[in-house]
Amino acid sequence: MSKNKPKSTNLEDIADAINILAGSIDERFEQVENRFDAMDKRFDAMDKRFDAMDKRFDSLEDRVANLEKGQRELRHWVERIDGRLQGVESDVKEIYDRLLVIEKRLPNITEAEIREIQHKLEIITDWAKTVSKRYGVPLPKL
Repeated sequence: MSKNKPKSTNLEDIADAINILAGSIDERFEQVENRFDAMDKRFDAMDKRFDAMDKRFDSLEDRVANLEKGQRELRHWVERIDGRLQGVESDVKEIYDRLLVIEKRLPNITEAEIREIQHKLEIITDWAKTVSKRYGVPLPKL
């Protein structure tokens, strides 16, 4: 029986093996580098998307800020009108109460009281015209 004798290895064989191994390692590094390049491209694309989203969010924040400012201004305007309306309502109620008192006394009113009432009615009419012009509410035609 013959025994298989191991082959002898020389320096040339070792150098060839090292070259093959180096080439294989080089190919693997190239593959890894290509993958990193692909990932870099994906990250760049994601960065662009995030930048676009930031711009949209900035735009939305500006819009919301403008809406909030408009809402505050509108609320202030409504509160001012409400205050004015309450004042006008109070004045009208007071005028109405005075007219009721006058109406109850109508049969017993003196000539001097009639002149005083006419004078007060002129003042009330002037007041009503001023309020009508200021707030844009037309007066009824009498």
